[in-house]
Amino acid sequence: MRFYIWEHHGYDLDFEPYRKQEIDLPAVRCEHCGYTFYGAPSASDIPLDVPRALRKQLASLQTETPDALSPEIISMEAFRELSQQVRQIYNLPPTYPVMPSAYLGARFVRGAANPAWHAYGPDRYTGSLYVSRVFAERLRERAIRGVHLFPVYTPSGEQSSVLLAVVTGDGGIPKIDRGELVVCSACGRWEVRGRTRVRYQVDETQWDGSDFFRFRYSLLVVSERVVEVVNEFGSSLFPYTRWEPLDTVERASSDMPVDFGPYSFLQISGGGQAREEGT
Repeated sequence: MRFYIWEHHGYDLDFEPYRKQEIDLPAVRCEHCGYTFYGAPSASDIPLDVPRALRKQLASLQTETPDALSPEIISMEAFRELSQQVRQIYNLPPTYPVMPSAYLGARFVRGAANPAWHAYGPDRYTGSLYVSRVFAERLRERAIRGVHLFPVYTPSGEQSSVLLAVVTGDGGIPKIDRGELVVCSACGRWEVRGRTRVRYQVDETQWDGSDFFRFRYSLLVVSERVVEVVNEFGSSLFPYTRWEPLDTVERASSDMPVDFGPYSFLQISGGGQAREEGT
């Protein structure tokens, strides 16, 4: 099985999605590693109406957070409690992501409610992924796993020709071909260190078998089965989407100098051993 990184490229200025209820889940700070999860991973919205009970609960967090945290940031423990409440309110399955800073509320669209593309996003501003109903139907026919689809409405409340896609697949933590993989034992966040460029590989012992999935909290990946469906339509109908083979894409480690260019002037080599944060 081959895997591909799914990325957004360019913008359709005639496509204007929005929310009438602009409510987000709070950001979270991990007390163990100190990392703050400010932005939700791509395609992890909860595009459902926000009931009064949940609005009240979120409002209370704005005034009852510890002094050490800003009003928009809560602790890991507090978020775990909140995520359980969110799951109960919406009756979400265990595989559905409830992530820090996730967008809540139904999605609407102005302007072109019948765009010519079959997929759009996740863009850098909203992190949301949209697909056409035609493409969605083909995904269903092919039994593509790891994506949950929701209607997107016109301003008058009618369903548009696009759907909002939420990625539910889990790829766990990837394997790496070099550098050092560091994983926080509390929040599960991972990063690669070693001042190097690294290629990721799917660890099939952690991957749940979905065709749409993320490595833990980041990087949207699809299986070759999704790319096969895309190719049935032709790339011209996906002008805002790029997919590159995962095993060919190099990414900089977290401690890479900002002036490290695409040429390698450091003689770097190494294994891919993981260690726990703080050890």
